[in-house]
Amino acid sequence: KSDEHIIFLAHYDHLGVVGQGHIFTGANDNASGVGVLLSLMQYYSKHQPDQSLLFLFLDGEEANLLGAKDYVANPFMPLEKIKFVVNLDMVGDDGTNLICEIGGNGGEAGFELFKKINTEKGYFTSIDPEPFTDNSDNYYFGINGVPCMYFTIGGSKYQYYHTRLE
Repeated sequence: KSDEHIIFLAHYDHLGVVGQGHIFTGANDNASGVGVLLSLMQYYSKHQPDQSLLFLFLDGEEANLLGAKDYVANPFMPLEKIKFVVNLDMVGDDGTNLICEIGGNGGEAGFELFKKINTEKGYFTSIDPEPFTDNSDNYYFGINGVPCMYFTIGGSKYQYYHTRLE
């Protein structure tokens, strides 16, 4: 509906099988983010907002963010038309605090709005900002000036992050 978009993104790759029979499970990293995006797509297909939304599923996150790097170099729309990027990565844990990173020009405004909504609704007991790093797909958007936030939930399942089953 508008020429500016909010992008919701998640990556669908994981480490998978490495070597002889070492299986690295990826239900949280990042099937959880993909699942949330699919749920958001279903919701917004029935409750269309005035703001245009783009749901972006990326590959290559585990291989140094290659999908995000390529998208930013070859975007669907000019980066200047992206109003905000929300990256959901490892959101399938049982913690009550939300961890986020804020980047780009103006990411703080989105963070303040999200904190306000959380205060009103009480979704999380705390929202803990961390320094902006290159650990997920929002990174290439942020270093190119696109306002972005990266969300993850820390909980009891985090101990299995990038661990293997044998």
